[in-house]
Amino acid sequence: MSAGSKKRKGMRARVFYARAVPSTLPDALALVDDILHTLQAHGWIYSENECKIRLCLEEALVNAVRHGNRDNPSQTVEVRLLESPECCKIQVRDEGKSLSVRRTTVPSPEQMGGRGLCLIRHYTQKVRYDKARGILEMIFTKPSIVRNSS
Repeated sequence: MSAGSKKRKGMRARVFYARAVPSTLPDALALVDDILHTLQAHGWIYSENECKIRLCLEEALVNAVRHGNRDNPSQTVEVRLLESPECCKIQVRDEGKSLSVRRTTVPSPEQMGGRGLCLIRHYTQKVRYDKARGILEMIFTKPSIVRNSS
């Protein structure tokens, strides 16, 4: 891929929301309603899908605080929303150790926790993890931001 085509591709995705907060659950989860409102205002979610997106956001933010930053309030959690004509990307970045979204398996019913990434994978079109930058990226396409769970 040439440098020119990389530049054109990168220019298509536009950041329309960016926030960073201390790595605490109250601070991180306080972003959820603002993010949902912003996504609705930009036409990426509809009221009937809001609970699925809320679930994905909450799981990603809890994972960033608890597992990524290990509940360290001196670190930050950042959220960015990007859009292009084809998709919307929700990026959640922490400062912790990288994880592998490919190795995620469904936990046993007796296991406490471990379902966050499974739920995110179920309700998004694609999930990526950029180890170098510590970013979990959830990708959605229009017209419905989430897959039907039927």
